Amino acid sequence: MSPSPPPTALLVLLLLVFVAVVCKETTHASALNAATTMGVSPQKLERIQRYLEKINKPAVKSIKSPDGDIIDCVLMNKQLALDHPLLKNHKIQKVAPKRPASRSEAGNQQPRNGTTRRAWQAWNHVGNCPEGTVSVRRTTVEDVLRAGSLSRFGKKKVHKQPVGAPYTGHEVLTIVYPAMYGDSTTRLFIYWTRDAYKTTGCYNYMCPGFVQTSNEVVLGGTIAPVSTYDADQREITILVRKDPNSGNWWLSYQNIDVGYWPNEIFTHLASYATSVEWGGEIVNNDVNGQHTTTQMGSGHFAEEGYRKASYFRNVEVVNSANALIPPQSAGTNAGNPNCYDIQTFSNANWGFYFFYGGLGRNPECP
Repeated sequence: MSPSPPPTALLVLLLLVFVAVVCKETTHASALNAATTMGVSPQKLERIQRYLEKINKPAVKSIKSPDGDIIDCVLMNKQLALDHPLLKNHKIQKVAPKRPASRSEAGNQQPRNGTTRRAWQAWNHVGNCPEGTVSVRRTTVEDVLRAGSLSRFGKKKVHKQPVGAPYTGHEVLTIVYPAMYGDSTTRLFIYWTRDAYKTTGCYNYMCPGFVQTSNEVVLGGTIAPVSTYDADQREITILVRKDPNSGNWWLSYQNIDVGYWPNEIFTHLASYATSVEWGGEIVNNDVNGQHTTTQMGSGHFAEEGYRKASYFRNVEVVNSANALIPPQSAGTNAGNPNCYDIQTFSNANWGFYFFYGGLGRNPECP
């Protein structure tokens, strides 16, 4: 990125092309799946239940999503974020900062050779949370058991960071994560850390941190519908920007302000972000010397292009003047282009954009 002015946020349109390969509730009590808990000691189950009582805050209303999730409508001032020791006296910022002005009005135009629509969330089709509450996916015993232990639950498997560079940051992702949710649905994720993933931070609401203000969007919630290969394409708009007054980092999804990462929980993001990254990531444990078969994006390589490969378009950053501008010096990195690759482009309609993805293990990527 250009050193002056520094970027403080990002705006992307992220294509969701994940092919599935890879009623009301009134109480938090739930019957445990006997098959899931078989072999789990009563002591471990008790510890998990105590943990869930801390993070699953009382709901004024609950909604059963078509994907099986329970969405709890929690009073905004009773949400988990405020349990963070640095947020004990935090006053919730209910009004988001002014949206940045875009230098490109072309981003709303759609390709001439296909149909592109917006993607939403599954639970939005069956209910809504009342004003004054925030919409939160209820965490279950099964969720924790899939992680293997409470200490690993909600934590990210660390990927390589620049050597010698302290890393503080937040992430917004759409992800297919069977090990966390037990299914192959595409979900909206966030993550934060203040010490390079060592001890702080988590996904979504799995620890105190992110302050939610929206009753319309669920972090960890299923995105539906998603794109179909060589057919209808679905897009989401993500914006992350820093409020110059409060210092909080705000997240919006589909032009809805979801909430913010409070400035208090960070160290190196006090003024601005020093780098911004877009793209895809996978976990490759290199079992038996073989690359993972995990696909990225649609599972198709960048050269296949629109309707086949995943893409980001109208990629921009927010500068210190609160204006959206194209990245001034964006490089690309593909660890092994035979496994996953990326191709960048620029035009008047889509601004700076790129296609990316791949199969994972294949004859050229053993």
